[in-house]
Amino acid sequence: MPHEKQFLNIKSVIEESDLVIVEATYPSTGQGIELVWAYEAKIPIICVYKITTKISDSLRIVTDKFTEYENTEDLLRKLAIILIKFKE
Repeated sequence: MPHEKQFLNIKSVIEESDLVIVEATYPSTGQGIELVWAYEAKIPIICVYKITTKISDSLRIVTDKFTEYENTEDLLRKLAIILIKFKE
């Protein structure tokens, strides 16, 4: 089925990644499987979320790295810092 091929492609991309950054401001059951793939492949996962958000406790199963942000400018600044630290 076409959608099965799509999932295999996404899974391959995740498994070949060095890092997964998830935007967790809005709960989504759609990103859960991708997070499990990253977790099982031992790919580091960083969750970013808007400061006013209560994030899902289930995210703590796959990561202990969380970064909150106030607005788009703040998010971009913090992502730059995350990526610089990750490269070190």
